[in-house]
Amino acid sequence: MPAVSTAQEMGASEAASLLEVEGLHLRLGKKAVLRGIDLNLRKGEVVLIIGPSGSGKSSLLRAIAGLEPLERGSIRLCGKVLDDGRGTALDPEQRRMAMVFQDHALWPHLSVQENVGLVIPGRDGRDKALALLERMGIAHLAKRRPHEISGGQRQRVGLARALAVAPSLMLMDEPLSSLDVELREQLRLEIRRCLRALDIGALIVSHDPDDLWRLADRVVVLADGHIVQDGPPQALYDRPRLPWIARFTGAQGPFPAQCKDGALTVAGQRLALAGSVGEAGPGMLFIRPESVQIRAEEQQGLVGVLRHCAFERGHYRSYWELPGLSESLVATSPVAPPARARLWIDPSQLFFFPQSPQE
Repeated sequence: MPAVSTAQEMGASEAASLLEVEGLHLRLGKKAVLRGIDLNLRKGEVVLIIGPSGSGKSSLLRAIAGLEPLERGSIRLCGKVLDDGRGTALDPEQRRMAMVFQDHALWPHLSVQENVGLVIPGRDGRDKALALLERMGIAHLAKRRPHEISGGQRQRVGLARALAVAPSLMLMDEPLSSLDVELREQLRLEIRRCLRALDIGALIVSHDPDDLWRLADRVVVLADGHIVQDGPPQALYDRPRLPWIARFTGAQGPFPAQCKDGALTVAGQRLALAGSVGEAGPGMLFIRPESVQIRAEEQQGLVGVLRHCAFERGHYRSYWELPGLSESLVATSPVAPPARARLWIDPSQLFFFPQSPQE
């Protein structure tokens, strides 16, 4: 019985796998852009790809889409080999995936309905296009051309056109970056709703931290052509593996610090650390503002002098000067802070990164 159960579990796992990328290497000219990328995506899963500029995010999407040839490695979609890394690869139009670009990439001489209907085979393309525009809430714009509608509406048209090809996988490269804050929030909800309703998996490249919290089931972090962290948003928040990830998920810093005997010396004062931090020595410290507690002067904590305070969406955001630090330490509190205080920091929200010899 256990053997049968294990086989059934393995079969279910394989069936749930949508995209499988193994050992992907990509070179553009003489430059190695991606090196040894392993990535799996389940059906219906939304994976956000983040990383510093030049880390290979867009190149990974283009390789999966078939727009860049692999140096080596393999790509499978629903178990079918798209590229074996040895010269056998399906053309982009044969890959059952759609790509949504930052600039919408709509045909300017066609109407909204024609932009969507042109990618739908068969005589009923216009009717199906209108149904998709109805789903996106823009059917009333069907006869207009791209220059006659807003940026948010054009992005909805781009999404409808991508859905029109009935893809198994959606690839999105900075799809919301050209929109204002309110439109971004609306389209995040729209994208999530459509992908879930149609059970379509998605890989989304983004530079916006809000996309991490509101769009992603999982986050893949690229740096220098490698995957350096892969997990749900909370895992990146709780255990960032790089300074860049700590900053991206809202931590402030870097603050210079010294590690010794499981504690940090910051601004001439010692702070406890939760867990191991590796070798002793100098490094960079990152702190989450929400982890800083403002206490009375007679209590334990870092000595701080208030430099600025602003009321922000139901709480006070305060900036504190600490001896020996050039940057202010930020704290949040439900009430206005005093002019001087002790600042206590939750040890689990301290992220210390030892300084490398190169630094």
